Amino acid sequence: MTLTTVLYVVIFISAAAYLASRSKALATVSGNQKELHSLPQYYGFNGLLLSLLPAIILLMIWTFVQSLVVESTI
Repeated sequence: MTLTTVLYVVIFISAAAYLASRSKALATVSGNQKELHSLPQYYGFNGLLLSLLPAIILLMIWTFVQSLVVESTI
């Protein structure tokens, strides 16, 4: 897979995590937003960051290490 395809997949998964986290936060209080400690968007943003940051960090590490692995193999 190309780098752009992987980035698109990571962005799609992060968007899905945002929506899932936000809807789960609202579902725990039966849709009453006033019972939440924070705004639902903050719960969604937390889910987005927890899925996006590790993926981006691993992708950056892999793009650096990939050239070393391929050159040592060849």
